[in-house]
Amino acid sequence: MNIKKFKQICKNCHSIQKELLFSIIKENKNSLFGQKHHFSKIKTIQDFRNYVNPTNWRDIEPYTISSFQGKPHQLFKGDPKVFIVTSGTTGKEKILPESPKGLEVKNLITKLRIEALKEIFPKISEGMMLPLVNKILFPPSKKNIPVGCASGISLIKAPKALIRTCAYPLEILDIKDPLALDYTLMRFALTQDVRLIIGNNAARLKQLVNTVIKYQDIILKDIANGTLSSIFNIPTKIRKSLNPFLRPQPQQANLLKHQMIKNKSPLTPKNYWPNLQVISCWLGGSVGRYVETIRNMFPNISFMDCGYGASEGKFTIPLKAETPAAPLAVFGIFFEFCLPDDKKNFLLAHELEKGKVYEMYITTWSGLYRYAMHDLVRVESFTGTTPNIIFESKSGEIANICGEKSSPLLISKAVNKMQKNLSIGITHWCMVVDNKNFCYLFCIELKTIPDSINSLLKKISEEIEKQLFGDGLLPYGVFRKQNFLNAAKVILMKPGWYEAWKSSKLKPGDTGNQLKLPLICKKIPLPEYILNNKF
Repeated sequence: MNIKKFKQICKNCHSIQKELLFSIIKENKNSLFGQKHHFSKIKTIQDFRNYVNPTNWRDIEPYTISSFQGKPHQLFKGDPKVFIVTSGTTGKEKILPESPKGLEVKNLITKLRIEALKEIFPKISEGMMLPLVNKILFPPSKKNIPVGCASGISLIKAPKALIRTCAYPLEILDIKDPLALDYTLMRFALTQDVRLIIGNNAARLKQLVNTVIKYQDIILKDIANGTLSSIFNIPTKIRKSLNPFLRPQPQQANLLKHQMIKNKSPLTPKNYWPNLQVISCWLGGSVGRYVETIRNMFPNISFMDCGYGASEGKFTIPLKAETPAAPLAVFGIFFEFCLPDDKKNFLLAHELEKGKVYEMYITTWSGLYRYAMHDLVRVESFTGTTPNIIFESKSGEIANICGEKSSPLLISKAVNKMQKNLSIGITHWCMVVDNKNFCYLFCIELKTIPDSINSLLKKISEEIEKQLFGDGLLPYGVFRKQNFLNAAKVILMKPGWYEAWKSSKLKPGDTGNQLKLPLICKKIPLPEYILNNKF
């Protein structure tokens, strides 16, 4: 399949989805799950719904444990091709078995996403790709089946032609020390003609750029001499594996030094990647806001969504730049949806309505059946009869003190407008639902702290309240007028709060590429960083 064929498929969403579902059921009817849920009797979509209730992780976990222990035919026919490790939103580690066909679908979606990028930005084919992924592999299962994170598995299982365009040796990803990993990755990437950067979280890219600025002299020396600095914690085994990729490049080092002297500034991406065409990362949801924090680092560079997905599957294939909206990959995953307040009436993908928000359920080749993603998605438009959706938030990430049900999107818009209207820089923020005092608490880390803190905080709280209140017709405004909700308050956090919070969520060897800090919290993250009282 190519991107042209995918666009044609989008015109026949219903028939493609129906055919896919029955193919999945037929393939896996003799699995343990298929036998328990009477797959052999399923002849219609309604049969499928009658025999298989919506599932959650607790319904699937016993099968995944058995599969990991070496028992075949649990959720699907045969053994997994790989196991995907994910922490999910609960923080508890999950191990998802991936069937051969499930992995094939993911690889195909990756291929189509790259094709779509090349169609819009053809010059990326002339250079290298910088993939921002996490550690590739963990110790294998009892049957010696590979175990790894989703992004890492996707990379090593990608076509060899695609891997050859990687701007650094993949052995680098086995470095556990975060600083050593970032230094080594960028030490190699600065010698390459990077045309495409692809990852999930834009904040990860900011971290790498800052690493170059901090250690640019060491990096340039290593590029010139063909070495790896000894000051970083890189295991000897990995150093030896990287030796074949090292060679003195004094001309490249001198070129970059000249750029520094000429511009009288530290090295920037424009200096070392002058032919960069596009950055592909999450543009939607709470993580999408990080894009605005790096645009000034990459002037005149386009951003394109990398596609909505999770460890459970890759759900969309973006076809346009500068928008998170993209059509569902209807050939590879069977989708169902329901309204957040109506968990009984399910809709198929072609039955969705533009502008509405739905919860999403998936059925995959890898044994997830009517599986609740606990994601809220909004239908932006359609490609043919296939909806173009945007991930908004997790279904549990809703502020609801007295029935107002404020979404992260609504709250994020209010903060963004406040920031623009007051012309202030924010490093990071989150909102805490204060049920005891019937109000929203906004925890904010400013880029610079002014002398007149009290005056600024008063302005911030008033402006956020103004934006949330709107014309008084939105739920927040209605409940505020009725005094069911009290005015929003602001808590200023000390510098370093965001980095400390982020670090507290990372496991050893994790780059943060997949990290999603919540916008809406039940309690103040790291309260020891509070700088002021509430205003």
